[in-house]
This record gives sequence, structure tokens and C-alpha cells, in this order.
Amino acid sequence: QCPHYNYRADATREGGATTVPVHMLIASFRDRLCPRTIHNAFHRAENPNRVFIRIIEQTKEGSDLIDDAGCWDRYCQDYNTNCAEYKDNVRTAHVSARDAKGPTDARSKLSAMVNWDYVHRDEPDMLDFQRVELNDFC
Repeated sequence: QCPHYNYRADATREGGATTVPVHMLIASFRDRLCPRTIHNAFHRAENPNRVFIRIIEQTKEGSDLIDDAGCWDRYCQDYNTNCAEYKDNVRTAHVSARDAKGPTDARSKLSAMVNWDYVHRDEPDMLDFQRVELNDFC
């Protein structure tokens, strides 16, 4: 048991550890390792259906560098051609690298994304995999 984890109810299988969501927030700035991070999160999870990933993807539009190729697209292309199995677990907001305001700003937007998911959890149509814009969480 982790001494820093205060919530014991979901710490065991009997307590809900197989159903309670695990949220992973990624503030990605022109990051070539982001697709690998997504792969490792799903591939190494005991129950990947519990993993929910939110990404602020800050890339340079029109760039042909691999750093700007996009996390989800590269994950599907390079790591999991059957990525549709996790499409409902990943939500990405795209920001131009030129407009990026740093990791703290991106992380605050990511937290708002998770809160938005909880607010709309009773509206399944609102939670379908869809392109979202940064202004949706401001």
C-alpha cells in the first residue's frame, strides 16, 4: 500500500480497483514520446479500460517533423492499429505551439477537462470521442 494514497476504498479489487477510473493528464509540447506514453499506459495497465487520458497537444501546424505529428494519430499508426478500442478513453485538445503558454497553463486546462467529463457523465453523447477545442475548457 502506498503511504501517500489516502483513498483506501478503491485500493483493492474488492474495493473497486477494477472499476474506478485512473486519469492521466499529458501536457505535450511538440513531443515525439507522447504516442509511446499512451501505448505504455494502455499496454502495461492491468485493466486498460480504467485508464482515461487527456492530452493538451501543442504542435506546430504544417510541420513535417515527427515531433508535430500528433499523439493520438501516431499512437494509432505506430503502436496500435486497433486503437479504436481505446478511442473513448482519450480526449485531445490541440493548441498551436505558437500560442502555447507553458506547462502550468496546459495542466490547468487538463484539470478542467477531467472536471468537464464528470459534469457531463450523465450525458453519454457529450463524452463520445470527439475533437475538442481549448476554448471548451476555459
